[in-house]
Amino acid sequence: MPTRRWGLMYTSCKYLLVAVCVLVTGCSSSGRTARNDSSVLEAEALSAFAAYRNCMENAAEYYSSSTSTPYEVADAAQSKCGSQFFAYERSTEKYFLSVVSSSGGSIARGKARALTLEGKNSVKGKVVQKVVESRLQKK
Repeated sequence: MPTRRWGLMYTSCKYLLVAVCVLVTGCSSSGRTARNDSSVLEAEALSAFAAYRNCMENAAEYYSSSTSTPYEVADAAQSKCGSQFFAYERSTEKYFLSVVSSSGGSIARGKARALTLEGKNSVKGKVVQKVVESRLQKK
């Protein structure tokens, strides 16, 4: 069942990323980046998110047996997975920048930052939920 939730979260983040990209592509420059290049960058961003999510899930499993609160476990997991989050953040920004003209760069960066923070908060919430459920099952 937890795998299903993570899969739903991945799917919803994927659709969110696509929806935001559709909004941003209104500013796109036709000659700047080839369509397949942006598709590659999108795939890299989604892959980076999956790596971050998997790191958080594994860290949650590792730390959940401690006496720390679920929120402390989630904070520890985020700390452990900082490099994966940074890679996710950078790849998402690269993707957003690939679909806009140079004049839309600051908007693209802002949208990318908002999306990655939403993903970070969503994954953190799932980690808290996973820790609580894990502890309830052990009772």
